[in-house]
Amino acid sequence: KICFVNSLEEFYVQLDDSLTDLDKVTERLNNGGEFEPIGDLRVGSICTAFWSEDEKWYRCKILEFCDVGYHVQFIDYGNKAKC
Repeated sequence: KICFVNSLEEFYVQLDDSLTDLDKVTERLNNGGEFEPIGDLRVGSICTAFWSEDEKWYRCKILEFCDVGYHVQFIDYGNKAKC
């Protein structure tokens, strides 16, 4: 399934047989309680970020630091946000 299209050259898909695993990861992130803080966040760090539109946590990669915190890309979906 196509989950995000940024351009004709950049789009993100999820294979049907991996969706169950992805659902399990998302469920564990959102039902696991509190997270341990990460000491040294840098551009390129893999961590989690809160997506305010559905109020859930997702795996992400830090793209850059910005005025509100971080600009991240959600690695399982391809979309980007400032968190």
